[in-house]
Amino acid sequence: MKLKRQKQEAYNRFVKEMNPVKVSPRKNGELLTNIARIKHPVRQRKDKYDDFLSELKLEHLRQEPM
Repeated sequence: MKLKRQKQEAYNRFVKEMNPVKVSPRKNGELLTNIARIKHPVRQRKDKYDDFLSELKLEHLRQEPM
């Protein structure tokens, strides 16, 4: 088992040297935004909710008869 594992690791190193990992900028950006959403979900939702309330207040003020 130990010999088999050593052969696997040697092959893995060989493959990584011959075919390095290519990072897609688009996928990297998606990953970073998803991480940010996970870390700060409440802040983003609150900002959207606050904007929604301010828009409703403006509409209400416009509709009031003077």
